[in-house]
Amino acid sequence: MFVRLIDGALPAGVSARVQFGLDGIHRVDEGTELQLPTAPEQTTLARVSHFGGRLRLVGALPDGVALPVIVHPVLKE
Repeated sequence: MFVRLIDGALPAGVSARVQFGLDGIHRVDEGTELQLPTAPEQTTLARVSHFGGRLRLVGALPDGVALPVIVHPVLKE
């Protein structure tokens, strides 16, 4: 899963974690955590495999910060 920051800036050290879910309501942390990009056009990566029906990236941003990103899940067998 690739995460690319489109615009703005983010302080270093802000992270997100990968969650799995079967029904779209109940989710569990998968264990992978990635640092979010801090500058425009910067990309970060999380390697995730063997997930259930739903895949989600979740995290908390500092107050007043908006983060326009593109998340690219690359799904291959």
